Amino acid sequence: MRASLTQTPPLREDRLRMPRSNRLLRAAVPALLIAVLAGCTAAPESEPTPEPTATAPAPSGDGVLRIGTLLPTTGGTAVLGPAMVAAVEIAVREINEAGGVNGAPVEVFHRDSGDAGEERVEAAFGELVERGIDVVVGPSSSVLVERVLPLAVEAGIAVITPGASYPELTALEDDGLLARTMPSAGLQGIALSQLILQERERPEVVLVHAGDGTGAAIDERLSHALEAEGGTLAASLEFDPEGDATALAAEIAEQEPSDVVLATRGNQLEQTAALSQALIAEGVDAERLWFTNENLADYGPLVAGGALDGAHGIQLGARPDDDFVQRLQQADPAVLGTALALETYDAVVLAALAAILAADDGGASVAALLADASGGGPAVCTSAGACIAALADEQDIDYDGLSGPLDLDASGDPRRGTFGVHVYDAAGAPQRTEDIVPALVSAG
Repeated sequence: MRASLTQTPPLREDRLRMPRSNRLLRAAVPALLIAVLAGCTAAPESEPTPEPTATAPAPSGDGVLRIGTLLPTTGGTAVLGPAMVAAVEIAVREINEAGGVNGAPVEVFHRDSGDAGEERVEAAFGELVERGIDVVVGPSSSVLVERVLPLAVEAGIAVITPGASYPELTALEDDGLLARTMPSAGLQGIALSQLILQERERPEVVLVHAGDGTGAAIDERLSHALEAEGGTLAASLEFDPEGDATALAAEIAEQEPSDVVLATRGNQLEQTAALSQALIAEGVDAERLWFTNENLADYGPLVAGGALDGAHGIQLGARPDDDFVQRLQQADPAVLGTALALETYDAVVLAALAAILAADDGGASVAALLADASGGGPAVCTSAGACIAALADEQDIDYDGLSGPLDLDASGDPRRGTFGVHVYDAAGAPQRTEDIVPALVSAG
């Protein structure tokens, strides 16, 4: 049995609590790894949302910030759950040790989201509403976010997802209640452009993408960022997993690109490996190949002879330091991986800081102040305790979280994000060499 850091043991039956009457009146709710966390519909990334000018929502809380989690503890992504739940426990304990939110301890209730192939998340959300929650942390899947969001809008509950990266989430009808601490996958275009421009003065890049929303968003950001520095997106080609890899490689090689970015899907690894090998056979140096978040993988069993030695790749998300890993394991000895733990911790802290800024724990009030908590102020703070102390001194804060600076925009999307840079070894495995936080670039 693992230790719980709050009054509510994760993954066990919660203590009974009478739901708030005003919440019930508003609610009408019916009962792998990073690559499998995304949604399935395709849409281009929307233009940046203007800064809000609307007045603050009317207070709707009861004085206690209640957070519910919808994180995977069963299903295909269950390996992610323990670290994410432990991160919530750590964040809530730190917030409460710093005095809580508006003078009251934060309460937390955990429920299993399952994965996108299950019909679990709606009922789990309904159980959280019965507990009177104000904010949901999760789900970590874009598909599940799309399913939960209409229910959250109906109930007036803020949703902060730590793992959903599909660009089309930005355009969903959310009444301003959706935010995320994982950057949109489209920001990969900015990161890739800056890394490529470090290596080449006027690069001519070919992008191969899956024809989905992520591909469209990377295309837009990459093209704009390259052109701003004298580079060019010479071609943007849609990848057909049933097509001829050799013929596609020949078409790409005819462009004589300085670099080739492969933005294929995580379920197309065999086809991506075949295209990579065909490109190298066409004379494209491995060091000029760039893999992206969904297809960054160990290609050793698929690409022979050390052909990928020197190829590059990027991955969304920061890497926790040893101290945070130790805290996760103390919270739950069953924790193995750490994927999305930092983003989950930051989601909880941002919710608490926004509630303090709003002087209200209601979902709409929290959602409206998330951007203010995440950036813009001169008082930069990197922990719950430091930020709460700064707010007590009436300072204008900028929470730069454990996952890195976020600077949420008016739509709840991070303007910035941390990316891990990888270089492939002779065995075909990616090795993380550094982390970068790309400079802000307009989408054009």
